[in-house]
Amino acid sequence: DTGDSSGIEITIEMDPGTFTEAKLMELRDAGFNRISLGVQSFDDDVLSSIGRAHRRADVFASIDMIHRVFGVDSNGRGDGEAHNSFSYSVDLISGLPGLSLAKWAETLETAVNLHPKPDHLSLYDLQV
Repeated sequence: DTGDSSGIEITIEMDPGTFTEAKLMELRDAGFNRISLGVQSFDDDVLSSIGRAHRRADVFASIDMIHRVFGVDSNGRGDGEAHNSFSYSVDLISGLPGLSLAKWAETLETAVNLHPKPDHLSLYDLQV
C-alpha cells in the first residue's frame, strides 16, 4: 500500500461495467486514489449508437461498487472509511449522434445528482 503520504494523485481511466470489485481493491491497495469513469452518456440509445459496451445501469452499478471499495472521498462525502484521499470523476461527451439538447441537459442533470457526487466532471465536445 502506497498510502497517501506523497500527496500525489494517481488516476486510472475506466469504463463502466468493465471492472470487478476485486480489481478495484487491487487498485486501491496499489495506491490509486482517483478513478476517471468514461460514462460519455446516460442514454442507452446514444451509448449503443457510438459502440459503447456499457449502458446506463452499468454506470450506477460501477459507481456503487467504487463507493463500496473506496468509501468516502477526500471531501468527506459518503459513509465509509476514506482510502488514499479518494475521488472520482465522470467523463461526458456532447455532440454525440442522437444526443439532442434536451438529452444533453438530462445527462448533465443526472451527473450532478449522482451519489456519491463526483469530484470532477470532464465535458468533451465531439465535433466532426
